Amino acid sequence: MRWIGIFLLAVLLGAGAVVWSIHERLNEPVGSEPVIIVVAPGTQLRALAVQLEKRIPGLESDLFYAWGRWKDLHLHLRAGEFQVRLPDTIPGLVEQFFRVRPVQHKLTLIEGWTWLEVRQVLKDSEALKWTDLSSDPEKAARQLQLRYPNAEGQFLPETYYFIRGTTDRELLKRAHKAMMQELETAWADREPDLPLKSPYDALILASIVEKETGWAPERPRIAGVFISRLRRGMRLQTDPTVIYGLGQAFDGNLTRRHLADAGNPYNTYRRAGLPPTPIALPGREAIQAVMHPVEDGSLYFVSTGEGRHTFSSTLRDHNRAVRTYIRKQREKTSR
Repeated sequence: MRWIGIFLLAVLLGAGAVVWSIHERLNEPVGSEPVIIVVAPGTQLRALAVQLEKRIPGLESDLFYAWGRWKDLHLHLRAGEFQVRLPDTIPGLVEQFFRVRPVQHKLTLIEGWTWLEVRQVLKDSEALKWTDLSSDPEKAARQLQLRYPNAEGQFLPETYYFIRGTTDRELLKRAHKAMMQELETAWADREPDLPLKSPYDALILASIVEKETGWAPERPRIAGVFISRLRRGMRLQTDPTVIYGLGQAFDGNLTRRHLADAGNPYNTYRRAGLPPTPIALPGREAIQAVMHPVEDGSLYFVSTGEGRHTFSSTLRDHNRAVRTYIRKQREKTSR
């Protein structure tokens, strides 16, 4: 009987040592720096434990799995990309997976971008899911089920946050909804008697204003010139529309031949009224400028070469301003 008692005591001491060892390992902080963990849809707790063991020094997958099962993590495991704070204990890590929020990525659409530029930045995003959107803006508009039949200009330039695995279409639908809301609100508050028939007309003109100047204080005045020309039945005669119509054929040099090409539907030197679609993404300020233009009698403007413009009410004054601009450019070149 004495030997049986000694044996049982040894078993109990051994079991206690094992329990104490497990307790110590569970509560020993593991890792040192935060890590990003991607949990794919359908991932099982065992697979997550193995992934964590590979990524976090000191973590034992069996202990994480056992504690996770004990806490029912396998019933609540979410797919997504998560940042795990370290160092932490295994119970702490399990708790993190119950309450941690997915990592937020961001993508910014820039004022003045064309559809091709928007498409490229979406395609290049490592966190977005690419769905092979067409480079043709009309086909893309059908793919995305947009309000207007051409994707150009229909997305609000802004920073958008999303989680890994979001599709490009999901993000663009948010950007499209934001643009339509912005456009409708601005249209409802527009100045009376503008020579624009619809919100889409305003969007088209806003895209031209966006491309004509990057200096915000000028936008209402630029818009005022175009509005005044439309009122008088004058052609808009704006270079950015011609350049847009040239597409990939434009090499950076706009020629007289380009300006004389009546076959270019975006050639506002040869065609009256607005071009058929927007030519870029207009920002909020450009949209507001079109809805509330400053009409001061100016019908012309030309660059000063310093990011601003000289405005004129007569062709004679405009030609003088053009000559001044050309002279300054030649002086810069000759230095």
